[in-house]
Amino acid sequence: MESLTIQRETMATVEDLRSFLERGSADLQPAVCRRLEQALMFSVCVGLGDVSRLWICSINCGSRMVGAAILVSEISSIFYSLGPLRLGRSAIDRLRIAGDALLVWSDADPRLAAALEHLLQFLRQDVDKPITLQWASRGGKLEGLARSAAMSKAFIVQDIGEFRPRFWIESSDDFAKYLASLGSSSRQTFRYSLRRLIREMEGQVRLQRFIRVEEIEGFLRDAASVSVHTYQWQELGLGLKNREMVGRRMQLNARLGYLRSYVLYCRDKPVAFIEGYQAGALFVFYQIGYLPEFSKLSAGTVAVLEALRDLMDSEQSPSVFDFLPGVDDYKRRMSNRSAEERTSYLFPRTLKWRLSAMTLGCLGTMTRWAVRVKGFARRRLGRQ
Repeated sequence: MESLTIQRETMATVEDLRSFLERGSADLQPAVCRRLEQALMFSVCVGLGDVSRLWICSINCGSRMVGAAILVSEISSIFYSLGPLRLGRSAIDRLRIAGDALLVWSDADPRLAAALEHLLQFLRQDVDKPITLQWASRGGKLEGLARSAAMSKAFIVQDIGEFRPRFWIESSDDFAKYLASLGSSSRQTFRYSLRRLIREMEGQVRLQRFIRVEEIEGFLRDAASVSVHTYQWQELGLGLKNREMVGRRMQLNARLGYLRSYVLYCRDKPVAFIEGYQAGALFVFYQIGYLPEFSKLSAGTVAVLEALRDLMDSEQSPSVFDFLPGVDDYKRRMSNRSAEERTSYLFPRTLKWRLSAMTLGCLGTMTRWAVRVKGFARRRLGRQ
């Protein structure tokens, strides 16, 4: 059996990405090729629509590609926090791997462990910067990479925070059958939300889909008029506050055929938006926002439900609808699948990064002990 090799592919344009996907379509099994597209879509979002940020590595057996790994290069920050108290931060030049973009591979291939080991060796030899493992699910490939890195001493592994839930829908049904599959309480709540908003707006409720490059400016204009009023914009600097960055992300996804975003209008006024993307059978709710004054009318929930209706009843309906990590109640109630995920760092074994890893580890331990002591004190007080 031929040995595995890893080669970093040069990517500068959309055409380079398309050529890489065409090679994957020729060499990879159909299911693996579909996962390659989905991994690329996630990485384009994480990389903010900048092709030059993508580190795409092909895993080859002879002249044939058998898998791939996609990383994103970025300037970011490490935050040093003790519970909710932020003590400081340091700027870092890092690589980030988002979810299954780590290793596009057939799970039945017995060379999976060897491919992980080759990838670790490649990163250790060719990369002198921290690597962030984002959305590392319990028992998943990213967690497997972290364990392999720790056992081989290739990197210093530091887990950040606790596991957080991630919810998604798996369904090949149309929207009516999906809604009927939910629990009676959730089903009644969602149906009531839909009817109430339509009644209050005297039937003037519509959802508009945005999928083409020439439609992006209209989406950004209307979505920004909603986003500017949200907590994400005002307190966190998120949403569409960086309109140019969101526009780049949408532009590249649209050119690759992945854009599928929505705005909900009530009496022709934008009240909610969904920045979404679809690659094959996977749809991602990348970010959602709604006007606070429409919260009592559940405008955000209605926007998600109407988007699900549009997606599930379309000719190229996805079968997986990913809400990304978060504990929002609507995600839990709409979903029928979940997993636990967290973020981990792989630090190079140099003095500088050893100190960073040690600091993060100590602060994390102190935070966990503080939470336990607080919980113990509350239980004792509750008994008195």
